Amino acid sequence: LGIEISKKGAKGEGDIPDLEAELQKYRGNALNFAQVALALGRLYLKPGKDGQPGESNPDKFCGLVGDLDELERVFAAGDGKNKEWEHGQILRILALLYTEAGEVKRIVTGRLAQRESKENLDRASEYYTRAIEVLDKKHPREVKIQGLRSKLATTLLELDRHQEALQLAQKAMLYDALAYDNHEVLGDVYAERGDFEDAIDVWKEAILRRDAMPLDSYGPELHVKIGKSYVRLAQLHSEMCLKEGKNQEAVNL
Repeated sequence: LGIEISKKGAKGEGDIPDLEAELQKYRGNALNFAQVALALGRLYLKPGKDGQPGESNPDKFCGLVGDLDELERVFAAGDGKNKEWEHGQILRILALLYTEAGEVKRIVTGRLAQRESKENLDRASEYYTRAIEVLDKKHPREVKIQGLRSKLATTLLELDRHQEALQLAQKAMLYDALAYDNHEVLGDVYAERGDFEDAIDVWKEAILRRDAMPLDSYGPELHVKIGKSYVRLAQLHSEMCLKEGKNQEAVNL
């Protein structure tokens, strides 16, 4: 039940009063409580469209993650012994919620919103790190399935912690070189560092691996990233030619 609700929440579907009732129902079941909290938290973060009021409720969101934080502290204090799966899932869900809260704040202008975005992403990086540590003990496959290392790398990249992001992305590749999203994240890190040729190569590999899974559907995002990187490489080459006095070559580009 919790998993089904969680999928609805991921799509922005579901009814808040019903989910709030489900949340109370599962207060004695840590894993189901966390799964319902993920769906509900996403709805609390959901903005309106075209200037219309949405379901966004920052106060309820803060109360919800506060309850999850308290639940996680109980596990960390000893109740999580031999319950690495449940503890790891709670940490993962907290990381997802703080990541999505950070993303919401990033699109809002103003210093306060940007500071809150950074604080949320910092918290997300901490929870991703701890989720990996807890699940890796007995459930390392879950770390791979959930793509926790690549998610952590993406979060670190958004925090401008480029070297740490690179190390995590490379580590994710070592653990699962077949996952296309690991290639995509590594390419993102390379591009952010200005290593556009390496980024293009890795993204091309990501497309090959992604296209080998015909049951999934994807947008053009990777192709757009590759195109933008080719444009940036051309711009950099043109700038270099101008500096070196090769004006005609720069114009031809």
